[in-house]
Amino acid sequence: MGPMHGTAETPAATEAARPRPGPTVRLGVAGAPDRTAAGPDRGSRALWAGTVQRTAGNQALSRLMVQRQSRPAPADPAPPPGTPAADRKPEDLTGTPFESLDPTLKTKLADKSVYDWKGKPTLAEALNEESNANLAAIARVAAMITASAAFLWKYVSAINGAWVTDNFGVGFSWNDPGSLTADLVGSGNFCRDNPVTARWYHGSPNAFRQIPGSPGSPSLHVITGGHTDVHIDLHQPIEGKETGWFAGQCNLDLGAWWDHAGDVVSGGGATGTAVGRFGVARGNLTDLRSGAVEDETRQLDVAKGKLDSIMYVVQKYAAMGAMVGNEFEGDRQMLADKATMKTLEEAEGILVQVRTDRTARRQRENREADPYRFGPKY
Repeated sequence: MGPMHGTAETPAATEAARPRPGPTVRLGVAGAPDRTAAGPDRGSRALWAGTVQRTAGNQALSRLMVQRQSRPAPADPAPPPGTPAADRKPEDLTGTPFESLDPTLKTKLADKSVYDWKGKPTLAEALNEESNANLAAIARVAAMITASAAFLWKYVSAINGAWVTDNFGVGFSWNDPGSLTADLVGSGNFCRDNPVTARWYHGSPNAFRQIPGSPGSPSLHVITGGHTDVHIDLHQPIEGKETGWFAGQCNLDLGAWWDHAGDVVSGGGATGTAVGRFGVARGNLTDLRSGAVEDETRQLDVAKGKLDSIMYVVQKYAAMGAMVGNEFEGDRQMLADKATMKTLEEAEGILVQVRTDRTARRQRENREADPYRFGPKY
C-alpha cells in the first residue's frame, strides 16, 4: 500500500489548535468582577451585567405576574340610580317605589297588550309617568279586587287610565262582558245598581255594587257596559241584596247613601285621603297658574317647590294599595309621616291664599270697571 498523503495530527498540532482560556477573573461582592484581577476585564464585566439584567428582569416579571394573579379583578362601575341590572327583566319592580303593588296587578302591568308602557324600556319607568293620584287609584283598586273579587282579573283585557275624584277609579276593558255580568249577577257579594242612576252616571244599566262588611264602608263598584271601569266608593250605600220583586238589586242604607251623596256632590271621598289631597293640590297649582300675576307666580313657585320636595315620598305611599280595616295602608302611613304632611299643608295653605287673594282682586277690578253693576263695597 502506498504512502498516505496529507497532514497527520501530532500532539503538538493538537495542543496548538486547542482554544486557550482567557485571563482568570475573580468575582467579588454580589458576583461583580474583581477589577484588581490580572488581565483585561471589560468583556467579563459586560457579560456579568447582561446576566444580572436578565435575571433581575425575569424576577421582576415573575413578581408582577404573581401580583396580577393574586389581585382581585376590578369591580364593574356602579350603574346610575334607577338603572336596571343587566340580568333584570324589564318588568321587574324589585327595589323601586312600585315594589309594593299587588302581585296580580304586576302581572297585568307587565303585559304590554294590557298596560301601555308609553314607549319606556322598563315597567318602572312607565309607572313613573303616572301621577301619584293615578298610581294610588290603580294600586287601591287592584288590591281590593285581589282581596275580595279575584275572579274579575280573568276578564281584564286592558287598563285604560285612572282617576281620583269622590272615588278611586280605574278604566278597564273586558274580554267577555257577558260572562262577567253573569258572574256578578250570580255572586252573593254583589248586587245590581239602580238602573236609572247607573245609566245616568255610567252610560249603562250593567253596574254592580259590592256589598260591604257594614253599610258605608269602602267597596267596589263594577261597570260592565258603557264607561267600563271599577272604582272604590269610600262610603258604599249598601246594606244587602233585595229579594222578591226586586231580587238581585241593591238594598240601600239611607244613612250610608247620604254620606255617599255628600262625596259625589261636594268632591269629598277619595280626594279627602292623604294621597288624594296631594293630587288635589297638584291640580289646584296647575289651575292657578292660568292668569297668575307676578306676585301670585312667586307664591305658586313656592308651593310647587314644596310639592316637588315630597313628590317621591308620596309616590311610595300611593303604591301601597292594601287596606287595614277601613283605611288604605298608604294613606295611613302618610298621615303618620308628620314631616311630609306638614309640607303638604304648607303648600295647601299657599294655594288657598292665592285663590282667596285672586278672588278679592277680581272683585275689586270688577267694581272699578263697572261700579253700577257690581256696586261699592262697604
